[in-house]
Amino acid sequence: MENQINVGDQDTQQIGHNPVNQPVVSTEKPKTNYLLIVGIVLACFVVFGAGGYFLGMKQWLTNNSASEANLPKPTSIPQASNTSNQDETANWKTYTNDKYNYSIKYPSNWSVTRDESNQPAFRSLIQLNSSGLTTLPNFVIQVSTKSYSQLLTSSMKSFQMTKLISTMRSDTLTGAGNSDYFVNVVFQNSGNVFDIQANFTNPPNQNELQQFNQILSTFEIIVSTNTNTENQIGYIKSVYDKNNVKYLTIDYIQWLTQTDGTCRSGSEVNSNVLACNPNGYLIVNDNPQLRTFEISGNVVIDFSDFKNAGLGWKNDQQLSSSNLTLSEFQDIFLGNDSSIAWLKDAVYRVEINGNKITKIRYQYQP
Repeated sequence: MENQINVGDQDTQQIGHNPVNQPVVSTEKPKTNYLLIVGIVLACFVVFGAGGYFLGMKQWLTNNSASEANLPKPTSIPQASNTSNQDETANWKTYTNDKYNYSIKYPSNWSVTRDESNQPAFRSLIQLNSSGLTTLPNFVIQVSTKSYSQLLTSSMKSFQMTKLISTMRSDTLTGAGNSDYFVNVVFQNSGNVFDIQANFTNPPNQNELQQFNQILSTFEIIVSTNTNTENQIGYIKSVYDKNNVKYLTIDYIQWLTQTDGTCRSGSEVNSNVLACNPNGYLIVNDNPQLRTFEISGNVVIDFSDFKNAGLGWKNDQQLSSSNLTLSEFQDIFLGNDSSIAWLKDAVYRVEINGNKITKIRYQYQP
């Protein structure tokens, strides 16, 4: 029993008093190396940052190269052509008709034939004559004696209308006859009825049709910029000088024609319309009032109708020019030459600008 107790006491002493000769077991935890951890994290940032930068640069270069590849190279940019918009009619000749106020261009190697002799079918006829065998055989501009509606209902009945081909404010008809193919452009401006036409072989040559349209596209009505222009018709009673200025007196009349429907033919019965004389016109002078105007120093005196009709001037000689000088015109009213005294009773058209006579035109009377 004693031995057991001693043993127990020994155990008690070992636990409670910790003798010096007994080894001591340490319970202290190991220290953490924070510097190493921070270094590893920084290294990761450097590695991944550099990798991301290089990957991003590679992607940007790839996309940029693809975009540049889609851009047109400087050599592939189309250059503006000077010939694409070139006006092929720029070097053409221009025919101008001051009497009927229009102009038209035609190729420089073509010629013009004029007939303004007031035929039954037309007042004026201009024909453009081609110089080559493969160009238009016939291009005609007529100022018709018929009204707009008469021309469409009579002349156009002679062929079968096939189509409307023009954007002009007109009736443009194409038709095929027995042997020819033709195009008519009909329109009215300031009381003048124009009939522009061309004949072709049948079927037509497309190049000729194209050239016709090209010539037609240059047709222009000449519009006066002076809004004060007045046009009158009447009997000129005198031409005289006063204080170194020339004047004329005129008695206005009404010029009625069967063409514009202001008078009728003798065979028609219509109590509301006066009958024309056998030549298709009628002069009415209900108000014989004289008006006086100064004559412009640049007045144009147009005797083309007189000349084209083959009428005799002084001593029955033909006029060498379609225009008279103011001195020659005044000779008619001075009574010094009996061979032209009859022209005092002729009808004249006058153009008045700013209360001055700027144009005088002899009116042919059939």
